Amino acid sequence: MWVFTSRGFISVVEDIHDESRLLVRARAEGTLERLFPRYKDEVFTDKQADYFYRLFIPRSKFLNFLIDELGNLHYTNFKNIIEDEDYHELCSTVWLEGFEYQERDKKQNGRTNDS
Repeated sequence: MWVFTSRGFISVVEDIHDESRLLVRARAEGTLERLFPRYKDEVFTDKQADYFYRLFIPRSKFLNFLIDELGNLHYTNFKNIIEDEDYHELCSTVWLEGFEYQERDKKQNGRTNDS
């Protein structure tokens, strides 16, 4: 699962050895510490992996994180609240790719803006 928050992007997968834990991964240094300050001492780096920055976290704690993120959602435009320029560019690129995907889907399925 990919999760884009106003403070960073993470990828989450099940721990291959323990289904009660998740492996939370980030591409930018400091993201995991920012999003999971309680676990900052457990963040590790694997420079051989696709996502360098990693953290194992109980599934229940990650669920609490998602609930907190949703509870603190008080904006009407996600991209406009992102302060980090590089991260804003990443999110804008994802938005554009999603828009283009929508347009291709609309064309393939014979939809118009009215239907």
